[in-house]
Amino acid sequence: MLVLAAAGCTRDQIAYQVALPGTASAASIEWLGERAGYLDVRVDTAGRQLRFFLPAAAADCAALENASGEVSYANSGVLGRLDSGALRCEPVGVLSLDEWRSRRPRSSREPVPRARATWRVIYRDSELVLARGRFVLAGQLGWSGGADTVAVFAVDPRCAATLERGVGSLEYRPTGSDVLALVGADRRCPLLGLARPIP
Repeated sequence: MLVLAAAGCTRDQIAYQVALPGTASAASIEWLGERAGYLDVRVDTAGRQLRFFLPAAAADCAALENASGEVSYANSGVLGRLDSGALRCEPVGVLSLDEWRSRRPRSSREPVPRARATWRVIYRDSELVLARGRFVLAGQLGWSGGADTVAVFAVDPRCAATLERGVGSLEYRPTGSDVLALVGADRRCPLLGLARPIP
């Protein structure tokens, strides 16, 4: 922590990077809309930008949009927590995999691991495609529940055939871009994020 302080990091940046339970940093939220029972939000905190899915059915999460108090991002639980006054909201999905990976210990494991994935598309709009299925390799990122999870993809016509196929190879990269990606015959289809299924 002293090294971070000497490098000119703010208190919020130190709290975010160290990620000790109970620490928090000031945050602001940009609401991107509701998708299939998830509230899609962008969170700016400690000079970083994170994107989360919040459960739309959770009253505290929905109330954050009109909260009058200050918002903070707390290091709590799996994906952290958004707080404002008495409101407490735990994200159920993360759509900033590169930033999320950077908070974990790095590995130079070779070769790049691949594993079979199966899924079915459950939602599609003009920006995102959500596919629910078995993405066990997500465990490399510290994600639990990969046997039944929702993978989030950007709409890309070049990936349409791969996503409709419902089965393929998932690849994890410990460094570089495309943290998780489906490997098709002629292209890679990167995941934007992962989310727990909404009951």
